[in-house]
Amino acid sequence: MLGEGRAGLSPADRAALDEILSGGWAPASNERGARMADLLGLLGGTPWADAGDRGTLIDVTMARVLRAGVVDGERAIEAALVPDDQEALDAWVLGGYDLSRAPGSLRGRLEAHQALMQALTAVPPSNERAVLVDRTVARVDAWRRNEGRRLPIEPVPAYRRIRWRELATVAAMVMVGTSVVWPMVSAVRHAAQRTACLGHFNTVASAMGAYAGDWRGSMPVAVTEMAGLPWWAVQPGKPVANSANLFTLPRTGYAKLQDLACGGNSTACRKKETPPNAWDWGSLDEVSYSYQIMFTSDRPGWEGEGGKAGRMAVLTDRSPVVLRAVRGEWVYPLENSPNHAGRGQNILFTDGSAGWYDRPVVGQDNIWLPAFIEAAIRRALESDEWVREQPLRGIELPQGHDVFVGP
Repeated sequence: MLGEGRAGLSPADRAALDEILSGGWAPASNERGARMADLLGLLGGTPWADAGDRGTLIDVTMARVLRAGVVDGERAIEAALVPDDQEALDAWVLGGYDLSRAPGSLRGRLEAHQALMQALTAVPPSNERAVLVDRTVARVDAWRRNEGRRLPIEPVPAYRRIRWRELATVAAMVMVGTSVVWPMVSAVRHAAQRTACLGHFNTVASAMGAYAGDWRGSMPVAVTEMAGLPWWAVQPGKPVANSANLFTLPRTGYAKLQDLACGGNSTACRKKETPPNAWDWGSLDEVSYSYQIMFTSDRPGWEGEGGKAGRMAVLTDRSPVVLRAVRGEWVYPLENSPNHAGRGQNILFTDGSAGWYDRPVVGQDNIWLPAFIEAAIRRALESDEWVREQPLRGIELPQGHDVFVGP
């Protein structure tokens, strides 16, 4: 499309143009200057009423002036369109850049011009997805700002944010924690009570040793014959029950009432001083320990450490069999003492030793029952089953070296 032809003003035309410019656009003195002035006047005048034609003429004139421009007397543009392309370009500009108004013979060249123009003026394609995302985010932000101004929402107080589900979760955690911690606390409490109770037994052993030293090896005793009443009939004013024999230790100053009070017995007497003229506890409920029944001639003596006659159980946590018998209930021979929630009982022996037993049996001797009742249920004891027996009447006595404690 570009040719080697050169186009420009002739020397005479350049001289006329210089005369006009140097004269401050004064009228020319010759015909060539007048023609040059008329040509330049087309750029600033309005010879046609149609504004569109005027713009077209300006475009054509500027295109030709640029092609013919010179710098320091030399042509500035070395490359030019071939005549056919130049004619097609002029026709396209005069036709308002509309291909339909151009001659058909120039249609192909005009399409090439239009393609070049579009390549120069085309806008690079944008990332439609990114634009859509940015536009959507901006729209959402604007909507949220508008909604916030339209309906302001106040923060909900913290106490109103608690839901039933959260309460249920907290309750479940508390229940689980309680189910784990409570048995541990209970076990620790019972262990502490058992240890404290065993300490009481050791204190009583020392008191019995002191009593036996003063009374030729005898065990504490206040009454040796029954007065027609059950040996569980506790009367503080006179010695009737078997508990009065054990009460001899605090009554005579060998021990204190606190030493004979188990922590597992909530009704135990814990007075610091023994009431004057008292022979027994105030009631059966105040009695914490069951003592070997002394209403026989074959009573055990205190052997002390290294005794030769062999040790024998003489003091235990209170008997559940006696408590049931007093209420007229069926008794269970293998039931443990209530002092330690049925877990077992401490037992003191005549040699001064004491220990914890999970069952109320020493060897083959049930400490809650007399020998003749034990013989009737021996077979049941060997099978390790609980057996119900008719209640005691409070008049049963031990035979020989049979261990039988009460009340």
